[in-house]
Amino acid sequence: MNVPRTIRVLLLSIALFGLGCTEAKIVDMSHAGAAKFPGQGAAKADSFGRALVGVAAPYPADLSLSNNEDTLRSNMGARRKVAWDIVMRALSPVPLLGLADAAERHENVVLPDGDAPKIPRWQTWYGVDDFKRLFQHLYGDLTPLERAQRTPFGSTAIDEAFEWNAASLERSERWPLERFLRYVNALGVCP
Repeated sequence: MNVPRTIRVLLLSIALFGLGCTEAKIVDMSHAGAAKFPGQGAAKADSFGRALVGVAAPYPADLSLSNNEDTLRSNMGARRKVAWDIVMRALSPVPLLGLADAAERHENVVLPDGDAPKIPRWQTWYGVDDFKRLFQHLYGDLTPLERAQRTPFGSTAIDEAFEWNAASLERSERWPLERFLRYVNALGVCP
């Protein structure tokens, strides 16, 4: 039987549409992997994650890139090398400084081999929740006159706010010490 091409395409489209309308089984992968931080959201989205990470690890920028601008414009190999260098700096492992600090303060927190576990540098960087807490803290410290004048935050106040943010778990009613210790001791343990 010779079926015209347009009819075959139409029948195939209807069949695919029918398959698309069937009930699909969705697998929730949000809880997969033992490396995920406990707490709401992933990584440092809450005060528990930030308490583990501590203050964000600084990015070691290559300040000499502007000196090589002509080479980078004309040489794809040089651009590729610089790009991979940037990726490697962002992925370089850094210790969970907040967890190391917690181990020093609480004898119940024991680090494996005495060293803080390491995560990629980019996972220590600040997220939206961090910036909200930081801004609210900094803005709350301004006087009404400074707010009206839109006085910029001082560099010392900003540095202190980053330290304050890393310790925000200690002020959280949602994370009493017993809960924190229970979650820390469960890190890296498969359920």
